[in-house]
Parts: sequence; C-alpha cells; structure tokens
Amino acid sequence: GLLTYAPRELPVRGTNIVAKQHRKVLLTGATGFLGSYLLREYLATTDATVLCLVRGTSVEAATVRLQAGLERHGGGEPARAFTQRVEVVLGDVTSAQLGLGDDEYRQLAKTVDAVVHAAADVRLAAPHDALWPANVLGTQHVQRFAVTARPKELHHISTLSVAGQARGTTPHVFTEAERDYGQTFLTAYEETKLRAEEIVAAHGAAGHPAYTYRIGNLVGASATGQFQRNASSNRLWATIQAYVLAGCAPRSVDERLVVSHVDHAAREILAIALAPRVAGGTFHIASRDVVDHDELVARIRELGILVRSVSAERFRVALARLTGVKREIATLAMLSVSRPSRNVRIESTATERLLEELTVPRSRLGPDWVRRLVAVARNDARSGMRDATLEEADEWAMTSERALGG
Repeated sequence: GLLTYAPRELPVRGTNIVAKQHRKVLLTGATGFLGSYLLREYLATTDATVLCLVRGTSVEAATVRLQAGLERHGGGEPARAFTQRVEVVLGDVTSAQLGLGDDEYRQLAKTVDAVVHAAADVRLAAPHDALWPANVLGTQHVQRFAVTARPKELHHISTLSVAGQARGTTPHVFTEAERDYGQTFLTAYEETKLRAEEIVAAHGAAGHPAYTYRIGNLVGASATGQFQRNASSNRLWATIQAYVLAGCAPRSVDERLVVSHVDHAAREILAIALAPRVAGGTFHIASRDVVDHDELVARIRELGILVRSVSAERFRVALARLTGVKREIATLAMLSVSRPSRNVRIESTATERLLEELTVPRSRLGPDWVRRLVAVARNDARSGMRDATLEEADEWAMTSERALGG
C-alpha cells in the first residue's frame, strides 16, 4: 500500500538556530563509507557519545576497525576524540534485539536518545532474499529499539534509487513527499530499501520522530577524493574502473547521475538531524550537480586515458573479457549499461530550502572530482587500476571490435 510521511513544515523559520543535543547516539553501519563520515561529523561538531553497533568477535577487534576507518578518512580531531566518546556495542541489526541479551538491550534502550541507522546491504546485483535480512528486517529491529524503554529519534539512511522506474512516457517528478507511486524497480536493492522506508514512515505516522535521508551516488571526500575501502562494490566507482580497464565506454547512455561528496552528505544529514524545529520527514541529500554520462566519459578522457565510444554490444564483449580479471567490477558496470532509463526526475526543493534556512552550504562537486577519483583508484593496489592494465584494456577493446566486425 501507499505509505507516505511528510511533515507540514519542512523549512525552519527564523535565524540564529541553536542545534538540539544528542547526548547518546546509537549508530549502525559505522564501519561503512557514509557511516564512517557520520561518526566523524558527530565527533567533530557535537559533544555526543556515539555507541557504534558493530559485528565482530570481540570489542577490541571491532574498535580497531572503527579507528582504522576514521584514520583512513582523515584522522585529525575526530580520531583523537575516539577513545573518550565512542563506545563499541557488539551486535547485529539482522538479529532480534540487535543481537543483544535482554539486560544489555534494555539498558541500552534506556540511555540512547537517538538512533542513526546507516547499516545496509548495498550489493546492487544481489537477489531479493539475500538483501532482505539487512535492509528490511534490520530496519524493523532498529525501529523496535527506537520505541523500547523511552522514545528516541529514528534517523534512517535510504537511497534516491527508491524512485525506481516510472511507467509511461512522461518523466515522473519524484519529491521528498512521495514514496510508493506505483514504480517498478531495476534492482532488488531498490525495492528492499523502499520497504525499509515504509517501516520508518509508519513509525513517523504513529507520532514518533522519524527521519529518512535519501542519498545519491557518493564519491570521495571533497578535499582528498579518498574513497571507501570496498570501493569495487560502488556502482559509480565500478563503472569508471570498467571503462578504464576495458578501454571503451558505451555511447549514448541515457543516464544522469546525482552525485555528492561523502563528507558533504554527512554534514547535511547531521545539520537536519540536529535542527530543533524539524520534527521528522524525508529529505533528499544530493548535490545540485547532475552529471551526464557522456560528460563523465569526457572527463576521464581529459586525464589522458584512452576510452573509446563504442556500441553497447561492443562494450558488453569488452566486459566479458574483463570478468576473468575483475568480475565484480564488470558485473556492476554491465548492470549500469544494460538497464533501461528510469524516466524519473529527482526533485529536492524542500530539502534545499531547509538547508538554506539552516545556513548549511549546499553540496557542490569540485571541478576535479573525476580526476581525484581516478587518481586515488590508480594508486590503490586493491583497485586493479594500474598503468600496465590500461594497455591490456586497449587491446581488449580492439579485440572486441574485431570480434563484432568493427
């Protein structure tokens, strides 16, 4: 059914707004890309104690993972504040009571005044039943925690891709106030994230403070370009790698990418979460910059990297040769190129107006974000994007053209 939750007033009236306080926050997904930056933002801009729900065999091992994430993404004052204001809670959102015993669960529920749920299974090519435990059941478990012992704010990280694909020929304008408008889904990931949103929306409709933040494509930090550790699972990163490694890209792909720097996204989420007169709602966290596919390919070429424009069929042949070396990258790139147009336009006016009222600078992409993204990737041994492979990629592209009579 249709479940929507939009507050009557998204904009915050007045100036000189004093942020509300989160004294103790439970953060899920803190070892992930965005979760790590949300942790950094809490430590850098608030006095909150952050309790991080982390899977693991020991508190010590989980603590090392969290600290490594902070150091990887810039270190500095947030990393120094770690030992005083971060506590590790061993648990799992896919388990009832978050994997905690009765006493620990109740005690935790009594002390926390906000929950930020950033944990998710983001594998775009995974089947529905593989994604359901983390994305849907996990959200159910977090929502139940939010109403246990004392009321808590529930802040849920979602994705703009819940907009899915619109039927018909006229592009559908997808606003913050919409959720299920009868769209179809291009991946199981999108559908499970929409089902998770419905849980949070029902929580808000019952009178509880519920916030949903829909995120676009995230790229590395604005200052450094530093990307996530498991970068090959990110569709945009995988697509860029596939183009470089294959030496070619499909021409005339009908896609416009909504892209944001990860640190900008974390900053905007926390600004809304701490705004005293925002009682909940759905927000679109995305840069005003929308990147056309052909523009993305042009920027890669500007770096001196040979990427030919070929037909979709020739690109598939090149990817087929790439699967033996980088299967995950090739799979995600194939998913990107093969899917039909979404026929959707994202509308973020309400969120933009709110951030202006909160005097938060709206996220904009730096002019050299592609250069930084590719440079970081080529220096990362795990990415496989090394100069030597560019020659191989060129050969693969020419081979694919010969195979198709090009």
